[in-house]
This record gives sequence, C-alpha cells and structure tokens, in this order.
Amino acid sequence: MTFTPEQLHESIQKIYPEFEIVYKSDFRQNIANSWANSIDDSPARNDWNWKPKYDISSMTLDMIKNLEDKYRKIQNT
Repeated sequence: MTFTPEQLHESIQKIYPEFEIVYKSDFRQNIANSWANSIDDSPARNDWNWKPKYDISSMTLDMIKNLEDKYRKIQNT
C-alpha cells in the first residue's frame, strides 16, 4: 500500500474531523525516496488469488482501534 502523509491525514480526519498534522522531513525521507514507487503484486494476485487485506481506510480504522485500546489500558492501570 502506498499513500502520502496528506492521504493519511484525510483518512484520519474521516474518523476525527479535528485531527491536524504537522510534519517535517528528515534524513529518513532520502531513504524512502530511494525505494521503488510501487511493487507489482499482479503475479501474486494471478497465481495465488492473493488480495490485500487493507486499503488506507481499513488500515486507518484498525490503527485507531488498536491505539485507542492501548491507551485505554494504560489509563486503567
């Protein structure tokens, strides 16, 4: 899955409309820029009938659910 920080921001805002993000690139951006822009998963889709479990919306929902569960547990200790 590939997405930009802005796409992730928009996905989170669908759940938390007040969510804002501020970010600044650091040395890790150069590492990310050296990666391939995409990976062709069509052989896996064709040969194994593989399908991705997540898209950005389902990933965001799962991420938020797990973070909420984690912080709820921390608050209850």
